[in-house]
Order: sequence, then C-alpha cells, then structure tokens
Amino acid sequence: MTDQDDVILVIRHSWASFEMPLTEWMSREGPGPRNAGPVSARSRSTGEPLSLTVIPAAYRHDRESRALIAAGRMASPWPDGSGESPPFDGHVADPAGADRRITALLGGDTDFGDNAPELVRRLAAGSRWPEFGTFIGLAAAAGRTEIGPVLCELLDSSLHPPDRLHVVDVLARLGHDEAGDTLWRQLSHFIHVDRDLGGARRCLRAMAVTGRRCRAMLLVVAWERLLVTGADRWPAEIPRWAEEELSSVGTPAGSFPPRVQCQGVGDSPTDDASVDDIFRRA
Repeated sequence: MTDQDDVILVIRHSWASFEMPLTEWMSREGPGPRNAGPVSARSRSTGEPLSLTVIPAAYRHDRESRALIAAGRMASPWPDGSGESPPFDGHVADPAGADRRITALLGGDTDFGDNAPELVRRLAAGSRWPEFGTFIGLAAAAGRTEIGPVLCELLDSSLHPPDRLHVVDVLARLGHDEAGDTLWRQLSHFIHVDRDLGGARRCLRAMAVTGRRCRAMLLVVAWERLLVTGADRWPAEIPRWAEEELSSVGTPAGSFPPRVQCQGVGDSPTDDASVDDIFRRA
C-alpha cells in the first residue's frame, strides 16, 4: 500500500496544470471548479509514476466518482458536500387541486391548462412513479414543452426516478435543447452507476435528436477519442456511438475538425465554452 504522504498529484485545471501532494488535495474544502482534478500521480521519493488508484476513490474527482456521489452511492468526502445532488423541490401551491387535475388528465381529459409543470412536480415528489410515467408521456404527446425544466431538475436531484430512460426519452420527444447538461450527466450515470451501456446509447440518441446545443455536446463526446488521454475517458464504445448518432441526424462528426479542447474532467463540455463557440471554432 502506497504511503499517502509520498504521493504527488498533477492537477489539471482549465488554465494550467500544477502539482499538489495527495494529502493536501484530500484536505481541501472541495475540489474547486468542476474542470479541475487529478490526472496523474508520482512518488515523491522515487519519482516513479503511480496509478491513480492510489487516490481513495471518492477523492479522484473523475467521471465515475462524480456519478457515484451524485447518485448517492458514494459519500462526498469534501466538507462542503461537493458533488452531492440537491433535493427535489416538490412544493405545489394547491396539492388537492393538482391531484384532481392529474386524475382528470389520466382519465382522458386533454386540456392540460397552464400548470402541467406543477402536476409533474406533484407526482414526482410523491414518488407516484406509474402515474408519473404515464403523465409525462401524455404531456410529451401533447407537446407540453414547459415540463422539460422540471424533468431536468428531477434527473439532477437526489430524488431518483426508477425509469430514467423514460424521462430521457421524453426530453428528446419534447426537443428540450436546454437538457444538454442534464443528459451529459445521465450519460455518466448510465455508464458508471447503472453499468448500462444500452441506456447510455439511448442517452446519446436523445442528445442527437434534442437540438443544436445537445448535438454540439455530442460532438465533444465524439471528439474525445482523439483529444483525451488518461484514465478519465468514456468507454471506447461511447465516442463511436456518438459519431454514429450524429451521422444519423445529418451532422457527421467528421465534418467538424476537432479543435475544441475537451479536457475530459468537467461535468459537461459547456463549462468553459459556449455551444456557439464550439461551432464557430469547429
């Protein structure tokens, strides 16, 4: 077992890379910006390179550890609770009224009115998942795009719906292009928490059909095969599938030279560059 006092890390930040003792990294209040984290390690005494497994799993701040912490499968090691998912806001102004409207809509009423987001919030907060799944499917069929932000809030929260793929598919049907950051995190969830590459592929497909912003993020996934080295990579299938999904919607990744530097450490590729900038530089 490696002595933690002997380990020196290289921390990659969007501005520069710098060295830091492992013990100092572990004593921080939190990992800081989401795009900063350990990318290599060496022995202080011998200079020999070390595997990143010398870092306790929760402190690696890689895609897997972030996904596990966000899913509640691993405790955040940081005093500020960095990486933990926020609670879902289940407050609705008139719970009884919301329940009546839900019953009517599930019973065949087609008039969603103007409170569909509140009804989705009510169902999710009560963990009424069978009704929730039916309701969001009906809302998507009715083109109620206003429920998109609530679905993203749910997926990013500590309240975990049992059928994430259905929610992802509904976001795609709604064309909720602002779901890009959420879908990026769901991709990591399917890979690192559920160990479900089939779910990951459906998430990539959702990103391809949801809108321009999501497709720009999918380009960054596809480019990773060329730009990112080291342990914090997607599985080999993911960039290839991303290319295939982009081609299926007429935006082949090969038509965009990979000039955007994807660091492979942050929670999404839009932390440091806007989607417009991705397309402008591509």
